[in-house]
Amino acid sequence: MSYDMCSNRCCNVCLLIELDKQVRGALPSKKPLTTRLQKCSGCQLVLYCSQQHQRLDWPLHREFCRCIRKIMNTYKIKHPFLLSGQPHNIFTMERAILQVKYLLKTMLKRKLEFHEEELTSFPAHCEVCYSFEGLRSCTRCFGTSYCSSQHGAEDRERHKKRCNQLQIYYCPYKVQARIYPDTLLGELSKRVPDILKTDITGAIECVFSKKLPAKPTTSMENYQTFSAVGDFSCIGTILFALEFIDVDTNNAKKFVIFILGATVEQDFWFLQIHTKWFFLQYPNFTRLELFFIGPDVLGAAKRECTFHYKGADRTVLYLSYRMLYQDFAKTKSTKPSIFCIFNCGFSEHAPETIEEQKEQSLLGVPGDSCASKDTWSSGILQLIKSHNLPIIFTSLTRVEADLDFGAVQRIALTNGIETRIERIFDVQVNPYRDIRPLRNWQRENDDDIFYRNGYIQGFTAHPMK
Repeated sequence: MSYDMCSNRCCNVCLLIELDKQVRGALPSKKPLTTRLQKCSGCQLVLYCSQQHQRLDWPLHREFCRCIRKIMNTYKIKHPFLLSGQPHNIFTMERAILQVKYLLKTMLKRKLEFHEEELTSFPAHCEVCYSFEGLRSCTRCFGTSYCSSQHGAEDRERHKKRCNQLQIYYCPYKVQARIYPDTLLGELSKRVPDILKTDITGAIECVFSKKLPAKPTTSMENYQTFSAVGDFSCIGTILFALEFIDVDTNNAKKFVIFILGATVEQDFWFLQIHTKWFFLQYPNFTRLELFFIGPDVLGAAKRECTFHYKGADRTVLYLSYRMLYQDFAKTKSTKPSIFCIFNCGFSEHAPETIEEQKEQSLLGVPGDSCASKDTWSSGILQLIKSHNLPIIFTSLTRVEADLDFGAVQRIALTNGIETRIERIFDVQVNPYRDIRPLRNWQRENDDDIFYRNGYIQGFTAHPMK
């Protein structure tokens, strides 16, 4: 479990032991992570508090360590990120990271696993001079290091803005089994009076009449409550988008949402407690139909639940279609009230050829995780043909947000579709984004820390007159 949140600035075995202790009901240690650590002599990238913990970690660390050591021996360097000499700024550091990742992927002949991405994307170095020696890490977040107190003081203001984010990111509670939000938050009680004037945290505090923990990392219950709020990001994003759309709440009783590119959404982010928020904001609707469409969709093919809420019976229909949207559209005639694509990745296949895609994947540039075959272009084309229906999509990072909308425009243009793409809104940062930070493994000129559903845009396609 510790390798699902691996850090190169603390002993990951200590993290696992501390987590296991608290899972069994023990109180958190006052100082669970020691700062007296020694580098792995093989790879120079992993820290241990003792030889015993190094031996415990070896079965997981072995393959990675031997490959990094081979790189160091081949290039006769004392640290893997000295391939092109000592980095001295962010650009030379990024170059070194790309070089190490390229060599490591080539040797392993596979994509990097989570802990391998973490160790090579965020190597411990001084944030000011980029030295790898004599480092002391921030004991709050374990995500930033300095070679001297002077350099720590120079970077204090910048680090202050990121410390809380990194502390949450490296919080050991995040790898624990999820607790259902009903248990943590209770019952929804109050409608949000103005969705546009608040954010996900303020909205959830309003809906549940509950003050959220100010410090989510101080206990497992606090973190689980914090995490439960993040699970409302998808339904919150939809409710936010509907504020820009003319929703007929007087004559219609049914609302239909198509969620494209779906994977596990129905089992995590559209539970009954999440759909209750929809009915709380739009009490005139009594039926919500959720179509989860995508080649990797999970969950039951069809299920329906009815519950009494706010004076009326409410029904939620869940339908899963394990296929691409362009194939779905050929056989099904149902029209949605709105299309939603979360963390869409429209731009992942920007290269013209599969050979270019493979080359970019090997170099570790954005798009590293994309499939070798473009499955979105035809789907976007089909979306554009769904005239006058609102389409909202979210992107993970600032650069992706720009590229994703560009992909929509490019596909409309290159296919000669006589359609006018009209933005419904473009608010950039989504106030209903997930509040759990992620770190960007391919962060060239982009957000270093990002969030699920981080950026939101909406558009409609109108036939040319």
